[in-house]
Amino acid sequence: MVAVITAVIGLAAGGAGNAAEADRHVQGAQPTFETHLHEIGTRGAYDSHAEFVEIANRGPRVLPLGGYRVLATLHSHAVELARIPDDALLRPGAVYLLASARFVGGPPPDQIFSIAEDIPEVFTMTLVTPRGEAVDVVTTVRTLPPCGSPAPRPPNGLCLKRVRFTGDNSKDWAVARCTPGVY
Repeated sequence: MVAVITAVIGLAAGGAGNAAEADRHVQGAQPTFETHLHEIGTRGAYDSHAEFVEIANRGPRVLPLGGYRVLATLHSHAVELARIPDDALLRPGAVYLLASARFVGGPPPDQIFSIAEDIPEVFTMTLVTPRGEAVDVVTTVRTLPPCGSPAPRPPNGLCLKRVRFTGDNSKDWAVARCTPGVY
């Protein structure tokens, strides 16, 4: 079963309606990297509208994902990209694939999101627990020091993929071939 989530720019159902609130989540990020953002396809991943975000489990146990949210800051405004359904579980070594309604070229997503604009190359994504704690963040923006230097900006046709777990985006993320749904 695929869940469908609709996000409205500037007004998010989970309460992240502005960039200041999203920044608070980023500032408080305490990465455990057991549950983490793994791969992000912005506009141009397969075609001009093929955005996707993967959440992965590198831990040894099944993790409940219910209530987790993915917040995105795009063009200086915050959007709740997705809220994971309450019954969602993530097995060890598996990914949870969130994809835009226009997603093509990969396996069926676990959940579909819909936003009013494409995800640009300049963005911040934050994975937030049901209690509102940021557990992972990736940014291609230079102004967010808690994340180290920014991750590289993927050109059209390529994605941003996690390759390390140091807490510094410039070291942890690399531009790579898109492999949605694969850990």
